[in-house]
Amino acid sequence: NPLEQDFLKGLLDSAFGYIESLKSKTKANIVERIDGLSREASLRKEKMKEEDIQAVIADEMGKAKSHMAAIAESESTKLRNLGHMMDISRVAADLGDADPTVFFVVFRDQSTCKECIRLHLMPDQTTPRLWKFSQLKQGYHKRGEENPSAFGLHPHCRCTLTYLSQGFGFEDGKLKYMSENFDAFSRQK
Repeated sequence: NPLEQDFLKGLLDSAFGYIESLKSKTKANIVERIDGLSREASLRKEKMKEEDIQAVIADEMGKAKSHMAAIAESESTKLRNLGHMMDISRVAADLGDADPTVFFVVFRDQSTCKECIRLHLMPDQTTPRLWKFSQLKQGYHKRGEENPSAFGLHPHCRCTLTYLSQGFGFEDGKLKYMSENFDAFSRQK
């Protein structure tokens, strides 16, 4: 639909902006560092060494590759969760749920960050923390903020936004149907 197309265009424009910025920054860093090598060689009355130039280019391209991976990861997480947001919005609208209750499925292992645990899990670190759709930030998350971003907390965030239907809740961290009028969000807050 047109709204989804506008969202997607905005996300693609944003990603393109980050990539263009990275390209400009990398180019400027290479030029600045090679210019510095040139001045140093000139002061020593020597020629610049080709291997020094190649080392600068390799170093800056390595940094750019790392930054590009972070951009790709971050934008992929954002797109994945935006897709989930759109699906949740459609399902919730069909059910007459104006402000759906959501949670994040947390991929828990040694790489799970403290910020994801803090915002996506209850203090027992097993039960998902519930949020209303309206409580989620629609931009990038900054460590320490009290509400999570719908787009993920960081570039390598593996947590996935999920809808909690009315009547469902958690028992020992596992999703379970409780009763028709059960409101897990109210009980958790």
